Amino acid sequence: MASEARRWFEAALELPENLGEATHLLANQSDIYYFLGEACAALWRSRVGTAILERATTHQGDFRK
Repeated sequence: MASEARRWFEAALELPENLGEATHLLANQSDIYYFLGEACAALWRSRVGTAILERATTHQGDFRK
């Protein structure tokens, strides 16, 4: 189940080419990185999970001041 969740969250980070646009520079994807990190931790990949969770906590591109 965690491996399937990992695949879904990795897919959520990649936009399909048929949309014709990239991720907005100010878009906050911390929630996706958080759950991706949790899925990796559940798969006993704690180093990878920790790195991904750190990325989730350091995002600064949202609209808040």
